Amino acid sequence: MTGTGRPTTLVAIAFLAIYVLLTIAYTWPLAERLDATFVYPGLPSVLGRADLYLTSSILSWIAHQIIRHPLRLFEANFFYPLPRSLAFSEHMLAGALLILPVDLVHHSPVLEHNVLLLVSFALGATGVALLVHELGGSFVAALAGGALFAFNPLRQAQLGHVQALSTHWMPFTLLFLHRSLRTASWRAGLLFAATLLLQLLSSITYLYYFGLAIVLFLALHAVCRCPAAPGAYRRVFWLGLAVLVAVVPTMLPYVVQRDVFDLAHDPMQSVYFSAVGMHYLAAMLAPADMLQRRFIDGRLLSPMLGMATGLLSVWGLWRGGNVEYGGRRLAILYGGLALGFAIVSLGPAMRMQIEPSIGFPGPHAWFARYVPGFDALRVPQRAGAITLLALSVLAGLGADVVLSRRGSRFPRSVGVALLAGLAALDCWRPALSVVPAPADGGVPAVYRWLAAQPGNFAIVELPMKESDQEAAYMLLSGYHWKRLVNGYSGFVPGHEYLIHVLADFPDAASVRLMHALGVRYVVAHIRGGHREAKLCERVGARAYLVSRYRDPDACVLEIMGAPALPAQPADRPVSLVSARLSSSAGDDPGAVADGDLATHWLQPVTWRAGWLQVDLPAEHQLTRVVLRFARHFGEYPRAYQVAASVDGIQWTTLVDAAVAEPPLAGLLSHPEDLAMEIRLPGSAVRHLRILKPQLMRIDQIPLYLDWRRWGLHELELYERTGS
Repeated sequence: MTGTGRPTTLVAIAFLAIYVLLTIAYTWPLAERLDATFVYPGLPSVLGRADLYLTSSILSWIAHQIIRHPLRLFEANFFYPLPRSLAFSEHMLAGALLILPVDLVHHSPVLEHNVLLLVSFALGATGVALLVHELGGSFVAALAGGALFAFNPLRQAQLGHVQALSTHWMPFTLLFLHRSLRTASWRAGLLFAATLLLQLLSSITYLYYFGLAIVLFLALHAVCRCPAAPGAYRRVFWLGLAVLVAVVPTMLPYVVQRDVFDLAHDPMQSVYFSAVGMHYLAAMLAPADMLQRRFIDGRLLSPMLGMATGLLSVWGLWRGGNVEYGGRRLAILYGGLALGFAIVSLGPAMRMQIEPSIGFPGPHAWFARYVPGFDALRVPQRAGAITLLALSVLAGLGADVVLSRRGSRFPRSVGVALLAGLAALDCWRPALSVVPAPADGGVPAVYRWLAAQPGNFAIVELPMKESDQEAAYMLLSGYHWKRLVNGYSGFVPGHEYLIHVLADFPDAASVRLMHALGVRYVVAHIRGGHREAKLCERVGARAYLVSRYRDPDACVLEIMGAPALPAQPADRPVSLVSARLSSSAGDDPGAVADGDLATHWLQPVTWRAGWLQVDLPAEHQLTRVVLRFARHFGEYPRAYQVAASVDGIQWTTLVDAAVAEPPLAGLLSHPEDLAMEIRLPGSAVRHLRILKPQLMRIDQIPLYLDWRRWGLHELELYERTGS
């Protein structure tokens, strides 16, 4: 098969113009109110809305910060006082760079989110079309391949996650990789490196998945003996290595966060969010059901492979590509790439059905064990984006079979119509919801007032409970950029305690905590609930609070001080030199009494109870227990009980903390020596036990979701002195 030649600039502009129009039509009526609404497949849940607000706020923060303080990019204004708070989520740096001109002209977090969403469709489709055209497809066939990639069922299901949609640099990377391998030119190589860097900086998820895809692509290219210029593989290797080095600075904050906050997710999440075999086969095995759902019910049949892409990609395998790039061997390369990442997308336990069942161990589990950071990827299904990219390329090559019909009098116009009908099977839009942005009626007056106040002070907004509410506060903080205690993400260490303690604001404990954290203003939203309305009305009767602002929707209260803690009786340290330490599981507990803050005892967190016990040689009237964690915030006990005994048989619970106070204030004063103090009644104790209670109730589950281990670096006991 002969090639069609390298696409010209005019061809690229034509592709882009067509896909821009298709994207606007596909996402309509989003273009009518780009700065005030979102689109979502089906009806959004609370978490669906929260995810929309989260990605908007992240993009807005990066665009704001990168031209002001680029070295403090990860010190986002949300989740105060947690450091490097951007590293609790995707950074989407490349996406933020793409929408930076929009931010400079008109700052609007919602607009920036929607521009990136539209660009991801139009640019990704253009990239695939250019790739197919260069590999041997005609203009119309390439147009079909780009549409099948941009509007495939997986991307339709991902409309609420713009970071998952950010695959638009992948086809350009493969396009320039092909050119670099065939010609070994520096220009093609540098374009390959640039687009690869942009894709790896688009999403942590795709940094791993697409990075592996490039490795597999090169291996298949060599095994299939596709044409390669002398020295081309060596040049690509060094360029790829340079890209990895360039990515390292954006990964270091995640490495530090993982260590300090001991971040982890439930391993079952990567099973639950995996693709299954029927996601790829359902459209082929149940075509009538697919037609009913897509064209009558307006729903998705499955979140992965459509009928047209599957059929056309088979023809693409048979037809092959441009002989200059390998002909049929090129098609085998893309078939192998599609198959490899379909297997990866099936996750650690490969299954055919959605229903929970025991599956076969998959390569995803092997990568999670041996590739650093890979175990943090909790949605293996997103690896299917690379499968669909490879199949879209094959489908574009196979589309010419429909168009050409050599040896027949088949009119080309009929072939084009047939191809358009096939593409519509996969690209037909499901029912979309229009989701109003939190500031749909304009920026609320209270945020304009906050923006006018000098200084970068900290605020907290009430009520603090629902995920979408917390994410809305993040998004709206883009209009004032003050430091915000609130926030929403997959990982928010200590946030359950903040929700718990601020539910009773302005009682002594909540005011004391906010004052210790240096929070200046409390923003109470009157429409958020009856309690907030009463808080705004009765502020004059509250000690330590002064009203600074009020409108029909919100009030702002300034924290002027806090009640002191009750006086602590005089006490002194208890020596643990002769004490015996034991635990229910984990490392040697002796590390907590060796006087070395660098050593620690750790215990894996399960839903069962766990404990650390201290047996003293004599009775002591204990007044305090101090738990020291060095810098490892993530090891603090989210919930605990302290039990005491004189004889080691009969135990009495002295303290029962259902939601423990994290060492948040210590992050500001001594982040390398974080500690928790637990006050005791001063009763006689010879045996002391610190327990992590068993998970008993559904409402306790949020405490355990990001709690992998608990432990101690040093344990200190204090006893009463005098009477």
